[in-house]
Amino acid sequence: MLRRAGMTEAALRQASLEHLDADLTVEALARRMNMSPRHFARLFAQRVGASPAAYVRRVRVETARRRVEEGAGRLKQVARHCGFTDEQTLRRSFQQLVGITPADYRLRFGQRPGEGMPADD
Repeated sequence: MLRRAGMTEAALRQASLEHLDADLTVEALARRMNMSPRHFARLFAQRVGASPAAYVRRVRVETARRRVEEGAGRLKQVARHCGFTDEQTLRRSFQQLVGITPADYRLRFGQRPGEGMPADD
């Protein structure tokens, strides 16, 4: 189990979700758990079913997908908020995992003006 230095697996995953723009490399996550990167990566993959890098990438893309749907800012801002180094890295990861670019996704699934707003009675 990923439990070292008082941080549980769930706490580590939650901290990662709340700080997607932080350093979430295997080395940084392993340091938080007081483990070697190799041991941490092995345990993480056993418990979560994916490597730490694949998990972080999937969570970042999923968060970006939600932000794009909601119409949040420019893609450059979405990329930065979700922890991607730049808009192109977001675009490549998004296209690989979702199947279309963030811009195309926004056109297809993004909120239109007035959508999601409560109706006036």
